[in-house]
Amino acid sequence: MSRWKIIASLAVALVSAGLLVAGGATAAKKDKPATFRQVLSAKLGKELDKPAGDVLAALKAAPKRTKAAKPKTKAERQARRAATQKYRADWAAAVGKSLDVDAAKVTAAVNALVKQRLDSLVQDGWLTKAQAAKRQGKLGVGFLRVR
Repeated sequence: MSRWKIIASLAVALVSAGLLVAGGATAAKKDKPATFRQVLSAKLGKELDKPAGDVLAALKAAPKRTKAAKPKTKAERQARRAATQKYRADWAAAVGKSLDVDAAKVTAAVNALVKQRLDSLVQDGWLTKAQAAKRQGKLGVGFLRVR
């Protein structure tokens, strides 16, 4: 066999192996039970007494957060905190408007879900009660995402 035929067959084998690996990865994604947004919509729907499908549509329509540069000064940190509070209020208002619910109820539902998550972390030994109490009220929807 010539050297070029060996190299060509090796290249074909590598490409085939790559396709098999990629195909396996996409197949694993299809087997996932639910996405974060679907789980969140089900839990928020339960808290707000709304169907999960309606909540999912409201979540998709809610404004998306843009990632800003990491603050370096105290003034930049304060500005970022203010922007975060404004974003959370705008997000709750948008979700509430889509669901015909008051924004305060959306915020209360998110806070209830955060409290449940913190309590489960305390129960599992990941946090102390003092650590959980310190974080209560400061965390939002992003905290609920399990990585």
